[in-house]
Amino acid sequence: MNESPLKKHNRRGFMSSTAAASLAASTMVHSATAAKSDPRPLRLAVIGCGGRGRGAIDDSLTINSGVTLVAAADLRLENCQR
Repeated sequence: MNESPLKKHNRRGFMSSTAAASLAASTMVHSATAAKSDPRPLRLAVIGCGGRGRGAIDDSLTINSGVTLVAAADLRLENCQR
């Protein structure tokens, strides 16, 4: 019987890998607000929609009206649906 791919991941590994993605997203938003002359909207995709990920999403969408959330992923579906 095959083991589920989700069992190979643990919370610590997931959190450490998503922390870098959250930092990258917040850096991109800062760059987007610094370059307001670009009329193209910033398309944001987030991996990890728990507490920190949700905060990064909220900050990104609040800071600049030119940011659009286009994708969200999380091991727990309910985190993406919030």
